Amino acid sequence: MHRYRPSWPATVAGLGFILGVVALFLAIAAGGRAASPAGPFRAYAPMLAGDDAGPGLTPSSSTPSSTPMGGGCASSRVLVKTLADPGAASIDREPAAQSIPALRALLRPAISSDTSRIAPVETTVYSVNVLLASLRQTPDKELQLLVADPGSNATMVVSFPNRDCLSGASAADQAAMNVARVNLISACGNPPSSGSKLLQGTAAITGVGFFGQPGNEIDGGAPNGVELHPALSFVYKGAFPCNPLVTPVPTLTATPIPSFSMTLHLVPNPVQRGHTVQATLHTSSPVAPNVTCTIVYTEPQSGIISNDPALLVGQTTDFAGVATWTWTIPENSLLGNNGTVSVTCPGPNHTKSDHLEVIP
Repeated sequence: MHRYRPSWPATVAGLGFILGVVALFLAIAAGGRAASPAGPFRAYAPMLAGDDAGPGLTPSSSTPSSTPMGGGCASSRVLVKTLADPGAASIDREPAAQSIPALRALLRPAISSDTSRIAPVETTVYSVNVLLASLRQTPDKELQLLVADPGSNATMVVSFPNRDCLSGASAADQAAMNVARVNLISACGNPPSSGSKLLQGTAAITGVGFFGQPGNEIDGGAPNGVELHPALSFVYKGAFPCNPLVTPVPTLTATPIPSFSMTLHLVPNPVQRGHTVQATLHTSSPVAPNVTCTIVYTEPQSGIISNDPALLVGQTTDFAGVATWTWTIPENSLLGNNGTVSVTCPGPNHTKSDHLEVIP
């Protein structure tokens, strides 16, 4: 009896057939896994300095995400900071021109870690023209820009949130915050890995008012904690790059000014709605000529800071140490005797205030 013994070529051919079937099965399985309802095309936002490695999706919907933010985003009042809170819908998106001294003069309300958005400051988009002072990155990868008032050198903080903390904001707000941060980095470079770096030049910035911590844990933060948080636009206005490694950094320290006395006169007082009022500052002991001072008028009852263009420009005292401002009381102003006019000049304790009464 003869047993069948396959030849060596037949054995190789059989093994080749079996391996081919296995390879075909694996290819079909891999193809099934590769198929995705999302399709092969995805749009990614550009990497921002300080963000984690790997691209992130651009906002695709105006509906706030229900996905919780990462642990690095769990700072105090983070939803208010990133426009992810319900109160963000009440923000007036028309920018209101304002100065840093006026924002620093705002009365700080009582705030806790779970305080909701505070009107009118945190429901207003402010626009400011500033000197750039310094830039740093916080542990949660937020960029903090220290800016100064061109007239008085008063400072405050403007914050650019980490894009990974923006998931609850609308698509439009996410885009605005990301573009503002990209424009800052394009003009001034990345922040250092630790500490801060000096900047130079000027910029026009818009952002939502926000009450953070007094001093903001950074030298130069406003004493009442007011910030622009988040920044919604950043436009660099300097003639040279603001990176100090490129050109020398101008000092923001004003020439020391000796202490002097201030007297403020409001005429007329009381004043009728729709009429003009003039504030005159007199300096003495000694007279202080060529000093640029700023003024803030807070309307009675409402506590709203006037944005009359005449009040947004600092005035320089003349040779006699006198400066004046003239503006019009709005026709719809509330009545009362608790309107406040405050004038601030450079130097120690150089602020003078007086009450203005508004009558029909």
